[in-house]
Amino acid sequence: MVTSVNVVDADRIISLEGAQNFREIGGYPTGDGRRLKRGMLWRSAKLDELTGEDVEVIRALGIKTIADLRRRSERESSPTHEAIVTGSRVLAWDAQFARDEQESGKLFLSGATSEDYFEALLGLYRLLPEEHSLHLSELYQAVSEGALPILIHCAAGKDRTGIAVGILLDLLGVERSYVMADYAKTEQLLDWTRLKKSAAMGAGVSNNWLERLDPLALQLLMRSDERYLAATFDAIEQRYGSSRNFLTDRLKLPADVIEKMRDYLLEPV
Repeated sequence: MVTSVNVVDADRIISLEGAQNFREIGGYPTGDGRRLKRGMLWRSAKLDELTGEDVEVIRALGIKTIADLRRRSERESSPTHEAIVTGSRVLAWDAQFARDEQESGKLFLSGATSEDYFEALLGLYRLLPEEHSLHLSELYQAVSEGALPILIHCAAGKDRTGIAVGILLDLLGVERSYVMADYAKTEQLLDWTRLKKSAAMGAGVSNNWLERLDPLALQLLMRSDERYLAATFDAIEQRYGSSRNFLTDRLKLPADVIEKMRDYLLEPV
C-alpha cells in the first residue's frame, strides 16, 4: 500500500494563511501506465477567509472553474472570496437532497461506542454518492468539456470533496492505492479548531447537533480514514458494479464522458 506521506508530495500542497487543505491532485499513475497531468485538478477546504496574498497565489494557478459542493446556507454564511470567483465559472447547487435520516442519524446518538460511531460514518459514506449525484454529474460533465483547471471544495475538503475526487480518480483509472492515500492526507492538513463547526455542518450536523455530538463521534468525524472512502467504493460496486456503471446508470452521463475526461486529464501515451 502506498502511504499518503510519499503520494501527496510537499510540492502539491500550497500553504495559505486564510485557507486549509489546498492542494493539487496530479502526477498519480493509472493502471494503463499513464499519469495524471499536473496543474489541472485542485482541492481545498472553504475559501472565505483568504488574504490578499492568498488570492494572488490562487489566481496565478489559472483556475477556470470552481466546484463548490457546499449547501446554499453554507455558501451564504461563508461566501468564497469575491476575488476568486470573479472571472471563474462557479458550479454550485441549491437543490436539496434526500438523506436517510435513520442511517445518518446513528452518528449523532448519545452515549454510543466508538465502534457504533465508526459504523455510522461508514454508513454516511455509503450514502454520499447517492445524495450528491446531481453535483457529481454536473461536475464530471464540466471536466469532460475541458473546464480546467478546476478547483473542487466544500467546508473541510474532506467528505464531499473526498468522494467527488475519489470517484473521479477511479474513473480516470488512477491506481486505487493513490486514490485512497490522497483522501487520507486531509486529516494532516486541517486545523479543526478553526474548521470543525462549518465542516461538521457540511456532514449534516446542525448547530444544535454539533453541541450534542459525542466527543467520540466528533473525533472520528474529523478523520479521513481510508476505510471511509473504501465504504463509498464498496457501496458503488455493490449497487452498480463499478464507478463506470455508476456514472452511466446513476449520474445519467454517456460513457464517452470518461474518455473525454481522460483525454483532458491524463498525459498522452
